[in-house]
Amino acid sequence: MRHSTEETIDRSAAHAAGLPRSTLRDLNHVPHGETASRDALVLSNEGWEFVRKVVDAALFVFHVSGGVGLPTFRRFLELSGLNAFVASSYGAMHERANPMTQKVIALGDSERVRLGNEMTVPKEIIIGLDETFFPPRTCLVCADMLSGFLLFETFASSRDRAAWLGAWQKGTKGLSLHVSQAVADGAKGIRAFVEGDLNAHRGPDLFHVLNDIGKAFAVHLARQERAAQGRKEGVLKMYVDLREFAERRESESRRGCPIDFKAKGHEARGLIASVSKEVLIAERRREEFRTLLNALSDAYLPVGIFDAKRKSAADLHAELEALFATLDALAEKSGLGGHHLPYLQKAHRCVQSMVDTLAFFNAHVTRVIAEA
Repeated sequence: MRHSTEETIDRSAAHAAGLPRSTLRDLNHVPHGETASRDALVLSNEGWEFVRKVVDAALFVFHVSGGVGLPTFRRFLELSGLNAFVASSYGAMHERANPMTQKVIALGDSERVRLGNEMTVPKEIIIGLDETFFPPRTCLVCADMLSGFLLFETFASSRDRAAWLGAWQKGTKGLSLHVSQAVADGAKGIRAFVEGDLNAHRGPDLFHVLNDIGKAFAVHLARQERAAQGRKEGVLKMYVDLREFAERRESESRRGCPIDFKAKGHEARGLIASVSKEVLIAERRREEFRTLLNALSDAYLPVGIFDAKRKSAADLHAELEALFATLDALAEKSGLGGHHLPYLQKAHRCVQSMVDTLAFFNAHVTRVIAEA
């Protein structure tokens, strides 16, 4: 009974101190004569207070704020040796981190209400929208593009216009916002929500455009280069084998019809030159593809990246069409198949939206300057 009572007291004291019970027992039994050792330093009352602050600070910065997973954080405790003094199991770490997480959420909720009450004038923002998939559910994500603040990140049973509108109304409740532009892909639900409910301009994000072009070319060109390199290695091996065979025949008594090794060697060298050219062409096509991707990234800007001159919508249209014409030519000469061409065509269809986005941006800048 006495043992049980002491155990209960120890457990209560440990819980109040935020310590595992085994550590509390160690604190109460610091060995004498070891004051210079690490253990004696850490297990002193002052030392333990410092260790606890370090662990809590690291847990807050890396896990709660920085998104580092608990398994990785436990690895930090192990490598630093702190796991000898604090409970480092997954359950213990989760129990330690959960109150921090709840306080951060509570602070965010209270700040949202406080700041929302101060928003007497609608704040104009540009948002980024995307969908991430965790079958069978879809996560709808909306962020303020300037600050990176997540307005909402919520699971939904669908990704249609109604789902987006419901997520928006819940995620921005109490906030006075005016969305002038949304950056998003061309999904039907997003387009209907942005243009129909927010009455905002939708600009295509560069990532999806480049991603579709990559789907069209990347694997195809890489496969061509590997195939050409494989043929070259095969021809080189054949040439080496031919020379070794010729050397063996010279040392043997000749029987049957003589072999014209000189002619065969000339033919093999011609094959080596031919496949080497194939490898060079394949490498150049992949390099051209990468150059065109970079050029597309540079083009989708309101000013020229090299001359800093302001672009008009017509300038961007001409630049993008020229780049896609070059991509079409690359597709033809590299034999891009019917499975890959639809991706390139899908990316090409975004040109007009990209041009419209620049026109929207230029008009917006002109209006802001005029009102200043």
